[in-house]
Amino acid sequence: VHTMYVCVCVCVRACVRACVCVQVYTCMVQVFTWEHIHACFLRVLYACFSYFQSTHDVSGTLERMPPSRRREGYILRALRRHGFTETGCQHSLMSIPHSLRLLYVHSLSSLLWNHLVSHRLQEYGERVVEGDLILRPSQEKTLRECVHVLTSLEASSGHYSIGDVVLPMVGTGTVFPGNRTAEKLQQMLSELGLTLDSFRNYRDF
Repeated sequence: VHTMYVCVCVCVRACVRACVCVQVYTCMVQVFTWEHIHACFLRVLYACFSYFQSTHDVSGTLERMPPSRRREGYILRALRRHGFTETGCQHSLMSIPHSLRLLYVHSLSSLLWNHLVSHRLQEYGERVVEGDLILRPSQEKTLRECVHVLTSLEASSGHYSIGDVVLPMVGTGTVFPGNRTAEKLQQMLSELGLTLDSFRNYRDF
């Protein structure tokens, strides 16, 4: 009986230790979630950007920058090499690999498109109006040739709904709406100091 009692006690203590370990491990998992890690990472980045903004110390910022931030590293190393002149800033941008530079162009195009959609809905609601664009698919035509600008008669015919209306991504060969939506695009580009020619596929981009 004594032997059994000792064995039971040992087993109970082992189970208690195991439960404590599980509880501690669970607490650690709860503390170090991806949200916490992401928040810590953002704090590190913010500290780096704040340090650079206040000191313009490129080498010090590079030492503080997480190795995973490749694009920032490319820019900072180029600035250290070429300086803060206009040419140096151009070199810093061009130091980013081509595939990564394209992300900036695509991001801007997406941002403009989202603003256009918001403006279209605020200006006209869900009504189909003159100048709206629709697609008339055809295997014999290019996508650009399939885009049709609605006339006043077509818009009021009742044959089309808001689900048929399309808005293009910004580009030099794009067909734009024939209403105030196109004017809004020109206004946004002007505020950014850009034109449609800014989106041409230059060799460097």
